[in-house]
Amino acid sequence: MISGLALHGLDQQAIEIFLDMENMEIEPDEITFWGLLSACSHGGLVVDGMYYFNLMRGSSTIWVGWLKEVLQIIENAPLEADVLAWKAVRVPL
Repeated sequence: MISGLALHGLDQQAIEIFLDMENMEIEPDEITFWGLLSACSHGGLVVDGMYYFNLMRGSSTIWVGWLKEVLQIIENAPLEADVLAWKAVRVPL
């Protein structure tokens, strides 16, 4: 829902849905944050985007800032990394 609203430029509505989720104590996942950050980006909401990014960093379900370590693990693994290994990293370019 949040991603759909963000895609159509309805950034404030996307944020409102997120706030409703927080009020209902629903734990956001990576898709939720992706949509929320997309809404902030499309709406030019830099301060809000930084706030939600930092909130995402504090989430217990999402790892942020460990890319170098993850890449090192994959590169040093005894087997060649396959598609599943790279999908697990989920690095959007």
